[in-house]
Amino acid sequence: MRDWEAIRADYATGAYSFQDLGTKYGISRIAIYKRAKKEEWQRLDKDESQKLVKASKEIARLTEVNKLTITSLTKAIIDIASLENDRNEVAQKLYARNIEMLDTIETPKDLADCAKAFKDTTTPFMKLDTTVAIQNNTLPQIVIHGADS
Repeated sequence: MRDWEAIRADYATGAYSFQDLGTKYGISRIAIYKRAKKEEWQRLDKDESQKLVKASKEIARLTEVNKLTITSLTKAIIDIASLENDRNEVAQKLYARNIEMLDTIETPKDLADCAKAFKDTTTPFMKLDTTVAIQNNTLPQIVIHGADS
């Protein structure tokens, strides 16, 4: 199926001869000429043609910019998700270590050391939600909240 709308649009710009259009679209110049005559295709004047070409180039440029932006945003989202996953893994390991420390508490000093260790696992950028209860002797999932939560 021929893309007659595209051929007609290119014809209207005045930038292509029938021969050029035939070469570009793989159609004989005669077939294009006959269709143009039958449908009374019109060419834009030179100013309109230049404006159309300029607008087409701008659309193509903006389309490329949009593709690059979407690609960059997609990569950033994937990177953020990966960082969040990494942070969660670190929090899980710290929490597991702290739970192990709880088993070693025998003196008030041990309790103070354990409390300090729990405090040290939180930073301005990471706060562990340790309100989750342990059930069935399994480690709970740790939820990381940002400093602003």
